[in-house]
Amino acid sequence: MLFQKTSLLLFCALGAISAKQIPKNEDGTLRGVAPEDLKKYEPDQDGMFACFDGKKKIPFDRVNDDYCDCEDGSDEPGTAACANGKFYCKNVGFKPAYIDSAKVNDGICDEECCDGSDEWETGVKCENICEKLGEESRKLEIERNANRLKGGLIKEFLKIKAQKIFAGYAKDLEEIRAERAKLEPELNELEAKVEKLKLQEQEIKDKHQLRSGKQKKAEDNALKAAISLRRLYLQLKSNYEIRLATIIKLLKEVESNHNPEFDDPAVKEALKLYKRKLRNSDQVRIFSEFDILANEDDEASQNLKKETEKSDEANFQSCEQAYQIYKGFKAQFQPDYEDMYKIIADLEKNYNRNLHDLAIKSATSEFVSLSEKWLQEDEPLKKDQKESSKWETTVEKYKNEISKENSGAATNEEYSDEEKKVVNDLNTANIDLGALRTKNADFDNRLSSISEITDADLGPEKVFLAIRNECIGFNAAEYVYEVCFLGSASQVADKDNSRIALGKFKEYGVQDAPSGKTTNYNKHLFLNGQHCWNGPERSAHLTFECGSNSTILTVTEPEKCEYHMKATSPAVCPDLSSEDLAIAKKLYGAELEKIFGPLSQLDKEKEPSKSSKEEQPSAQHEEPTKSPKEEQPPAQNEEPKQPEKPAVARDEL
Repeated sequence: MLFQKTSLLLFCALGAISAKQIPKNEDGTLRGVAPEDLKKYEPDQDGMFACFDGKKKIPFDRVNDDYCDCEDGSDEPGTAACANGKFYCKNVGFKPAYIDSAKVNDGICDEECCDGSDEWETGVKCENICEKLGEESRKLEIERNANRLKGGLIKEFLKIKAQKIFAGYAKDLEEIRAERAKLEPELNELEAKVEKLKLQEQEIKDKHQLRSGKQKKAEDNALKAAISLRRLYLQLKSNYEIRLATIIKLLKEVESNHNPEFDDPAVKEALKLYKRKLRNSDQVRIFSEFDILANEDDEASQNLKKETEKSDEANFQSCEQAYQIYKGFKAQFQPDYEDMYKIIADLEKNYNRNLHDLAIKSATSEFVSLSEKWLQEDEPLKKDQKESSKWETTVEKYKNEISKENSGAATNEEYSDEEKKVVNDLNTANIDLGALRTKNADFDNRLSSISEITDADLGPEKVFLAIRNECIGFNAAEYVYEVCFLGSASQVADKDNSRIALGKFKEYGVQDAPSGKTTNYNKHLFLNGQHCWNGPERSAHLTFECGSNSTILTVTEPEKCEYHMKATSPAVCPDLSSEDLAIAKKLYGAELEKIFGPLSQLDKEKEPSKSSKEEQPSAQHEEPTKSPKEEQPPAQNEEPKQPEKPAVARDEL
């Protein structure tokens, strides 16, 4: 009788152990196993389970018995016994997930298992939040799809805009090259003529021994005065030119980036006057279209300046001619500069500071800093400007003496008519040559400025040309970060508006592809920024994803003075299929026509690139095609989200 009771108890105990050996879900399936893997967990004809690595077999009742038998952990999908095991969470209503076996029954509700199935034995009550997460995910999916459709449609407009801009540049290049080609033979011929006349003039001077000590001193004094005048007016011309271009750049940024909803009267007045100058001044219009500041300090420009200086200051005639040309340029730039200076100065004085318009604040604060800098730069020139009248008197006096010599009044008719003609011809030829060289240099500068743009990689179908130099900003802690497409990146301190250069656009990123490394147009690298104190040069690394707005979302600083930014832009959205394009036109066409013009231009003017598919970067996080129906897309002027941990520069600024 005792034996029977003992046997019965042992049987019940074994039954209890067996019941725990193979933990199952409520539906009877094996716990921790994905539905597609259930067939792998069926015993063979001998009641054995084969480890997935094929190294051994174990009795099937040892599966999920909370003891790790298989080296690969395949026998314990539902327990924490195997360190290398994976537990499957069904997460009905959301996305299934795998977690490490170590997290099973550890008393912690893991986010990956939103259904709480990982805590099946501890008694910890994990709320099933899968339906909630699924609803949020579906809403996010709809929002992403709305951004993809709207952003994709905007991108089509941007590609059309880029095509038109590029075609305009191509036409400009063709016309400038044609004009330059016509000028070149004339320039070569005139240079040869001047050299020939110089030799003849020297022979005449040697013949008549005109280079007496007194005459040489007068010539030297006149040349020194002419050189001083040339350098003064060149500096004044350069100052007005650069400052005019800088103010135009600031007003362009205001026009592109200000918030029109603030309806600031001072901003409206400034933009009205700026647009009037664009219509009425060829100089302002040219400066607004071409970045004349881009090549100001490069090696080629500096070499050209040195060569020009050497040529201009070689003798009195060429130097006097050059100074007159620069004086004319200074007079040409000065009125436009003074008008544009007044426009932005009035804006800085009168704009509504309570509106906190980032674009206005940035432009006016930079203008204030530049104004102070310009005043300091002008100080050394004041003395030269006072002396300029004496220099001009010296130059004019010497010119009169030369004129008398050429007319014979001062030389008792020592010069024959033929010799006078040589001198007069040389003076005329030098004037003509100076004018041609100035014209040719202008052609070269314009060709260089435009070619720098057209020769650059402007993205798939040159789409980035449409937004080149448009700027986006982001507020983070005590700094404002500003990035201009294919331009520059900056960090502006709130406390004093000091601007730190984070770098200029250098290159796109790279990505792996079946054919090897390819360009990743979703990543933009800005390098060679201002040097950090006791650290590297600053840099900015932007990663773009598709969005209906160009917006910086987050800024972080993972390494010292290396700023990583996440942003959105329609320019990086994947190209829409014809079906999706039709949906996007229906949903957003009326809204976008007000900004970009009629939808019909997408059909009439778009010229698909043969290699567009090859150029198009692989979509980042591309979502399946889906109509957003009644859900609204993000607002066109939505405020950028703040990063969880905004970047703070760790160096001393």
